[in-house]
Amino acid sequence: MLFIKPFQLSSDLVALMDHLKLDQAILCGLSMGGHISLQTAINYPERVKSLILIGSPCSNTLNLYEKVFVPINRFSSKMISMELSGKLQAKMLSKFNPENFDYIMNAFSMITKDNWVRIWDAVTRMESRNDLHKAKCPTLLLTGDHDRMCHKPR
Repeated sequence: MLFIKPFQLSSDLVALMDHLKLDQAILCGLSMGGHISLQTAINYPERVKSLILIGSPCSNTLNLYEKVFVPINRFSSKMISMELSGKLQAKMLSKFNPENFDYIMNAFSMITKDNWVRIWDAVTRMESRNDLHKAKCPTLLLTGDHDRMCHKPR
C-alpha cells in the first residue's frame, strides 16, 4: 500500500489548477479540503488569491488528547472494518444533525478500505500550525458552535 504524503494533496490541487489553466484561485474548503487549501496557500502562495476555510483545523496535535488519540485512531482505522469505521464517523458527525448519518454511511460504502486508510493517514498527518504566517492571502474562517476540531467545546 502506497501512502499519500500530506503535502502531496496540495501539489495535486495545484496540478488540477494547471490542468484547468488557472494561474490563481480563491480556494474554499471544508474540513480536510480546507486544510488542503491552507497548505496550498502556504506552499504555493502565488497560486492562492484568498481562502475560505470552513471547520478546518490547522493541526492534529494542538493538545494532549489529540497527540494521544490521533495516532491511536490512525492505527485503528487499519484494523476495524469499513462498516464499523463508517458507523463511528457517521455517529460522531451526525451528533447535531442526525440526517447526516445515512449520507455518511453511503459515502463510506463507496470507498475501499485501502483508500480510506491512505486518505485518513494523510489527513491526520497534515500539520500547518507552525507555517500559518506563510499564508499571506486574505482568509475567512468559519466554524460552528459545536466544532470540536477547530476550538474547544464549551
